[in-house]
Amino acid sequence: MRSLFALILSVTPLWAGETASRNGDIPVEEWRELALGKTLTYRIGEEFFALERYAPSGNRVDLQLNTGECLAGTWSHVGNSYCFDWGDDRAACFRHVRTGDAIAIIQMDNGVETNNIQHMTNISEAPLSCGQNMS
Repeated sequence: MRSLFALILSVTPLWAGETASRNGDIPVEEWRELALGKTLTYRIGEEFFALERYAPSGNRVDLQLNTGECLAGTWSHVGNSYCFDWGDDRAACFRHVRTGDAIAIIQMDNGVETNNIQHMTNISEAPLSCGQNMS
């Protein structure tokens, strides 16, 4: 299961174009505006991977994997990384980087970027349906 978190997330933006023209690390204020109160959909290649639901305020986040398994955790911003603590050995940190018309969420493994890619395909208000296999 740990390998599911060893990923880079390249994201297709589905929001206002003025932010898509900037490049570089996404400031925490911008990420909060994008994600809080929303559900983000991720794919690996052509395959659905997960839904990630951010609480409307604070640092709570839920992740529903394509198997239906859900993880409840917290997120924080430390330096240039967004770190997710799932309460077990699945904690992971990522850089959120805008690259042209996409956003790369790059997992940091002991300070080194990894090479796996996810794509965000949707931002919605939809709730999670834990236990429902979605692959």
